[in-house]
Amino acid sequence: MIEDNSFECKISKIPILLSFFYLIVSIAVPCALLYFLFIVYLQIEKTALFDVVFFFYKNIFSFLRDALEEMISTGSRKNLYFVAIVFLIGLFGVLNLLRAVFRFFKTIIRVFSTKLSIGTSAISGKVGFINTDRLETSLSHVLDVRVRSGLFGKIFNYARIDIKTISATFRYDYVKDAGNIQKMIVSKI
Repeated sequence: MIEDNSFECKISKIPILLSFFYLIVSIAVPCALLYFLFIVYLQIEKTALFDVVFFFYKNIFSFLRDALEEMISTGSRKNLYFVAIVFLIGLFGVLNLLRAVFRFFKTIIRVFSTKLSIGTSAISGKVGFINTDRLETSLSHVLDVRVRSGLFGKIFNYARIDIKTISATFRYDYVKDAGNIQKMIVSKI
């Protein structure tokens, strides 16, 4: 349906780097919090993070047992609060890490599977590897073109384009120079 002289929209690769950075931060922040919490609370020497994590996992059950015994015998909840804080930081850290991994792979799939072509009288697009969303329509069937851009999109010149047709709305993420593409589509409608 698309002519030979169609314009192929470029998809930015920058969001992959941003998602990877988010993944690294999702690993580093909980580890740093646990590291400093152990150094302050347990008053151990500053040592390698690996040694602290290994110490924690090696001794967590005996530490929990001792904390519960102390709480029962003296009524003190100091160790229990420490264990609860460590557990919550670890739990939220793992959940955030899973979210970051999912986001990273979702971004990779979106970037490498998005295609958008604009011809003189038609528009064609595809998103997805397995669950594919395709657009093949005449420009006369396009009702609206919306561009959405966040902070990083403004900095690195990419945005999301929503193309509303008579039958559905199609979403294309991470499109470079989306404002000019929107103007191009609107001028051909």
